[in-house]
Amino acid sequence: MVGILGEMHAYRFLQQEFGKRSVRASAWVSESRLKVRPLVEGEKDEISDGHGFDFRFTHQGIRWHVEVKATKGDDTSFDLSASEIEAAKHIARRRGDTWRWVILRVRRALSAEPMVDWLPNPFEEGFKKYYRLNRGDMAVSYSRKRT
Repeated sequence: MVGILGEMHAYRFLQQEFGKRSVRASAWVSESRLKVRPLVEGEKDEISDGHGFDFRFTHQGIRWHVEVKATKGDDTSFDLSASEIEAAKHIARRRGDTWRWVILRVRRALSAEPMVDWLPNPFEEGFKKYYRLNRGDMAVSYSRKRT
C-alpha cells in the first residue's frame, strides 16, 4: 500500500514539476500503475517492474528515469533492487549525456501531506560520497548439470 500511494503522490508531484505534457499516464511504467490507472486505448504496454525505475519521460531534451521510494515515516534508508542498480549504473555511465536516473523519496506517504526529496543517482560521479550503500538485492538462478 505504501509503495502504490508513494507512486500516486510521485505522479502528481512530477506533473506539477515538469508539466502534464511531459508526464503523461504513459510515463508511469511500473506495475503499480495498473492498480490505479489502466492503459488507455491504443497505448503501448510498457508496464514492468523490471525497468529499474517507475517513471520515464522526456522534458526539455532530458530523458528522466525516476525511481520512487516511499515510506510511512521519515526513514533515511531503503533497498535498491538488482534492476534498479543496473539501470542506475547504466545511466551513470552515460555521463554528459541527456539521460538522468534519480530517486524521488516520498516520506509520510500515508499522510495527507507527504514530503518529497530528490536524491541523485548514487552511481554517478560526484554523488557516491553522499550515500552509504549497505547492501543490494539480487535474484540468482542457475541450472545444475545432471549427474
